Amino acid sequence: MTKRKSGRAKPRDEIIVKPKYQYEDGRGRIDYHVLPEPVTWIGTITTKRGSIRANHYHPVQEQKLLLVSGKCISIYKDISVPGHPIRHHIVQAGDLVITPNNIAHAVVYLEDCTQINLVKGERIPDNYGKHTIPYQLVKPEDIDYYISLYR
Repeated sequence: MTKRKSGRAKPRDEIIVKPKYQYEDGRGRIDYHVLPEPVTWIGTITTKRGSIRANHYHPVQEQKLLLVSGKCISIYKDISVPGHPIRHHIVQAGDLVITPNNIAHAVVYLEDCTQINLVKGERIPDNYGKHTIPYQLVKPEDIDYYISLYR
């Protein structure tokens, strides 16, 4: 968390990183993203259109999520800053979303999606509640609202 001159915490945002280096030839294309920290844990996530995932935050870890295919809406809020508003943005295939620690986040899927989750640390399912804390940012009845904003 960063501090303002007044001593109050300044909200942090999720960011979308586009590929920094690209190479293309007759065989296809390679996109290279440059990461801000090492990665020790990689997970592949597939999700069906109309679903919601996450609704949690990570107290220590920064999360990097590379959308391989599909389109989704990332919804987030800096819970370390009282009164921070809920924000959202569209994520498209090829985008790398970086979510700092203590940012509650949820994802609503506009299409079937495949993502790669990149983390420094671990995400062992039995340790859920340590590395990942539930936080209901988006309720199931809110899915249609968010979808309507981006259709």
